Amino acid sequence: MSGAQTIPLKFGPVTPAPGAVTRTTATATIAAPALWSPAAPNLYQLELAVGSESSYSARVGLRQLTWHGHELFLNGIRLRLHGATVQEDVPGHGDALTPADQDGIVADLKAIGANAVRAQHPLDPALLERLDAAGLLVWQGVGPVEGAGMWYSTTPKLTAEAEQQVRTAATAAALHPSIFAWNLVDEVARNGRDEAEVRYVRDSTRWLHANDPGRLVAVDIWGRDPPDRAGALYSEVDAVAETDYTGWYEVPHDSPAQLAARMRARLTAMERTFPAKVLVISEFGAESNTLNKPGKPGSYGFQAQLLANHIRVYSATPNLTAMLVWVLRDYPLTPSFSGGSIHRVIKHLHLIEGLNQKGLFTYSGVAKPAAAAVGSLFKALPPG
Repeated sequence: MSGAQTIPLKFGPVTPAPGAVTRTTATATIAAPALWSPAAPNLYQLELAVGSESSYSARVGLRQLTWHGHELFLNGIRLRLHGATVQEDVPGHGDALTPADQDGIVADLKAIGANAVRAQHPLDPALLERLDAAGLLVWQGVGPVEGAGMWYSTTPKLTAEAEQQVRTAATAAALHPSIFAWNLVDEVARNGRDEAEVRYVRDSTRWLHANDPGRLVAVDIWGRDPPDRAGALYSEVDAVAETDYTGWYEVPHDSPAQLAARMRARLTAMERTFPAKVLVISEFGAESNTLNKPGKPGSYGFQAQLLANHIRVYSATPNLTAMLVWVLRDYPLTPSFSGGSIHRVIKHLHLIEGLNQKGLFTYSGVAKPAAAAVGSLFKALPPG
């Protein structure tokens, strides 16, 4: 149902066996549909009922995702996506976000000119509804989050649980038109840690292709350790992402020209290794606060300049589909977190323990200079 237009769905009778789960389908033809897109996030009201026993209601969107080679299309139009990763965490509430908290996340994404957002963990349905309504496309993580090549689901039991996690998360969020990709693993190294990881990715990809063929299935590579040759883990996925911390964890003291050359070399290597995959840069960024000298690593100015350099290189790369800043807002980690390996390459860096400070906004929601720098560049890009 959309406006005055109502399209009936009729299901045939089904009699499931006791304790069994049965799937039934119905097809409707919609003349001149109001398609969902970032420019026009049209939504229909879906109403389902089983007699007078139970009912279900949701807002859904009609759209078509297709891909060929490095290119991704929405309703036949090429997508070029840009945005940031979100963490569901706000001061005083943790991940128990209020409606106002969720509205604030969407407002921050709009403020930087994003047309896409990345989440490592399955997002709350209410936040997904807001992203649907805002026309923001979602790269949705549904598998275990185990960074920097550390795959732990190595026993048959843990692998089975990881696969079930994917199926449960994808099924729960399947109605949301904003989701364009299911990401199965974060920061895989080379061709996977072991056969268990390869099997998990391939089995989960086959299940998703069979049950949700209209979305990308993806994996995210640890940018420090990409494969020279694509192995079996990548054989059936549709999209490949890489993290790129050039200028932060890697060569932070190089000149802008040297950094740009390194970024372009990384992108060329991605295209060579994955000639028929949709390509994404899933993370790039730098920590920032007011504790470091202006213009030096760790300062607001350094972060803003580095992000701008990345965006200029990525936006000039025709075969790159998406670039996603890490991260929208600062967020807390374990109390012992102090920035990770960055202290081995940048001496005398001042960071706040327990807080990831790569955000475009502070943990309390105040915009850093990087938010304006990123927003200016994102808003100047062609609409995605």
